Amino acid sequence: MSCNIISQYIDLKISEEEFERHLATCEYCRKMNDKINQTLSILDIETNVPGDLAKKILSEKDKKIINKTKKVDFSMILQIAAVVIAGVFLGIVLGKNSNPSLLMSKESKKQKSLIEYREIHHFNTNQNLFN
Repeated sequence: MSCNIISQYIDLKISEEEFERHLATCEYCRKMNDKINQTLSILDIETNVPGDLAKKILSEKDKKIINKTKKVDFSMILQIAAVVIAGVFLGIVLGKNSNPSLLMSKESKKQKSLIEYREIHHFNTNQNLFN
């Protein structure tokens, strides 16, 4: 079973007295409250930290940042070069194998069909004028 009374207590929606009364009847909230109190008690423990620990951590951090900035990713450069070379090669191969007369014949067919369409249309409008 889950209960939302603890979240209401944390959000200050219910008083401490109401929460204490609820803890007497709800085992789930009692267990959760104990876990929360144990976790918070860990934060209250004082520990001795060497005075130069912060300096050591910051110097190690700075070393790692400097080492990361010096590295050059050659794999990315090689991938880009491979794509450029492949594109140039395909352009050369496809350019040599293209047939310009085929392009011209398609263009001339298109022009012929336009001329024929205009002639038919012009002929039909002239016939309509005489009728």
